[in-house]
Amino acid sequence: GPTALILPRQNVPDVDSVPASERRQGVLKGGYVLKKETEDLSTVIIATGSEVQHALKAAEELGGGVRVVSMPCMERFERQSDEYKAEVLPKGVKTIAMEAGVSGLWYKYADKVVGVDKFGMSAPGDTVMEKYGMTAANLVEEIKSM
Repeated sequence: GPTALILPRQNVPDVDSVPASERRQGVLKGGYVLKKETEDLSTVIIATGSEVQHALKAAEELGGGVRVVSMPCMERFERQSDEYKAEVLPKGVKTIAMEAGVSGLWYKYADKVVGVDKFGMSAPGDTVMEKYGMTAANLVEEIKSM
């Protein structure tokens, strides 16, 4: 079917916390654990694209109980086994998603969503992202308020 490559306007750092071969496999599954918790799991942050950098920064600030899941394709993730989906997104764990696009779809997986449901602001990318709360600092505050 049709394919779209949607790229950010701003520079985005490379994510190398997971070997490239594992990232490729995770992308093929639509979603994967990018940063595993090092303590008892308290929170899962789901992010995609340029928002992953904010999720990783927020997880670092919040401590070892936070898992970051990169989910580049919900449709592919949905086609995975129930076991795989539960392994990536365990039930009963506080979950928040960050998406610089329409937020409604993320409520399927998340208790709370930080998203942008508006279109048409023209400014440098970082300015727009900050205006709509698409920052690591705001993500930390949203998680603390859950």
